[in-house]
Amino acid sequence: MATRKSLSRKARRKSEGFNGTLVEVFWYDATSNDSWREKEEVAQGKRRKQPSSELIYCHTVGILVYENRKQICITDTETNSGSVRGTFTIPKPWIKKVIRK
Repeated sequence: MATRKSLSRKARRKSEGFNGTLVEVFWYDATSNDSWREKEEVAQGKRRKQPSSELIYCHTVGILVYENRKQICITDTETNSGSVRGTFTIPKPWIKKVIRK
């Protein structure tokens, strides 16, 4: 029988009842701004101590819950009985890269 230390991280998770795949998702998120600004300022990306009107590049790490052609859903917590909490769904067109571990 293999010792706990000799098992790979993925094999150890499975042996303890956890089936989810760890993923890193690199993606772009939308932004918004509810203050009045001149169109030129927005188009030129001028901030004037206000949030940018450009997309934000994000890096999210979690456990894969499901994936289909439209979206990927990850969670931050999984139990060994198969329950999850804190799910986060990202549309596929927003995703730049996914790394599975």
